[in-house]
Amino acid sequence: MLTSSVLLITLCTSALGVIFTTGHQHLLRHLGPRSLYLLWALVPISYLAIVAGPWLGESLYWVLQKLGLSTAAQALQSYTALWATPTELVSKKDAWMPLISGVWLLGVALMLSLIGLGQWRLQQLPKQNRLGLTVATTAPGTSPGVFGWWRPTLLLPTDFNKRYSTLEQRLILRHELTHWRRHDTQANLIAWLLLSVQWFNPLAWLGYQRFRADQELACDADVLSQHRTSPQHGVGYAHALLKTSTNRAWGGPVVNPCSTHYGYQQGRFNLMKERIQTLQQHHPLRKFPLVLAAVGMVSASMLWHTPAISTPTQAAAAETITPIVRINPRYPEAAAAEGIEGYVEVEFRIGNDGKPVDIKVLKSQPEGVFDDNVIAALQRWRYVPGKTDQPLQLRIDMRLP
Repeated sequence: MLTSSVLLITLCTSALGVIFTTGHQHLLRHLGPRSLYLLWALVPISYLAIVAGPWLGESLYWVLQKLGLSTAAQALQSYTALWATPTELVSKKDAWMPLISGVWLLGVALMLSLIGLGQWRLQQLPKQNRLGLTVATTAPGTSPGVFGWWRPTLLLPTDFNKRYSTLEQRLILRHELTHWRRHDTQANLIAWLLLSVQWFNPLAWLGYQRFRADQELACDADVLSQHRTSPQHGVGYAHALLKTSTNRAWGGPVVNPCSTHYGYQQGRFNLMKERIQTLQQHHPLRKFPLVLAAVGMVSASMLWHTPAISTPTQAAAAETITPIVRINPRYPEAAAAEGIEGYVEVEFRIGNDGKPVDIKVLKSQPEGVFDDNVIAALQRWRYVPGKTDQPLQLRIDMRLP
């Protein structure tokens, strides 16, 4: 299950990364920075949809039954095969899987350790509370920013008052307070956690950088939307950005995944140019694209989980009875390593709750190799209750891909 889930997440992350990076200018032009930033919520939604996809169909079916919408519930049966959990693909090459899994877990651990390191370094700074926000000072020449996912801290360089004019100081502080109010450091924590799962995927890294840049564009738009009638605010904002472009991030950008700062460093000059150009545009906030895309993503997840290996062929009375939920049996690693294929014939009844009961193996080839895995999978199948009280016979073929 872990292998197939990581594979699906990799494909989905790569697809979204390509869409958001290559189509960025088009999306920005039509949606605006704030709506585009909201659209990034599709990434965690897709992760959840992939993990929860196999159970969405079953849950929806039982909800419809409870609401008395039996016709709609029956219609879901046509999608039975599409709700099955992908069988874990195991082959002779999977002798390397323990090593690959170990390397992957090591990478995840290293990525997660950076969160702890950044939080620990933040705790070492002397702080004071102002208006409910923790404030700390850093070395001259560093960028102002909000750091930390737990009780975020506003970091200001010691030369903040000298480096920026009064108007620029006000706009920078408003920018960082907007990050704080929108809980952007927590959003960055989620983004880093998702990136940790995909640390080996270069498209995930490109997508992460694009997400962080879009976050800054959205924050700029939020701040300037309050001053659209005052040209001097736009000019002051641009001047502050230019001054900040030569700053360095406190602690370095790598060890602060849970941060937001006015002079975001990754792709520094290109991003600064993009931000200044975007300041001249105005787009209203639209949440409809996110809602529509989220609904589409969750719906697609219900159609994603298709059977991959085992092909059930039902006999006699079982031919006309389709399960609501069908889970493919896991292929035994030992059998896969030796190239063994076969089948299992079982008999069972449908219980009052739609679950298979009284399961017994009639015949299997090779004997005893696939029995336990087939029974374990069959116990998770679901049928429409009351379809028949007769025993059903089923043959499940186990074939290597």
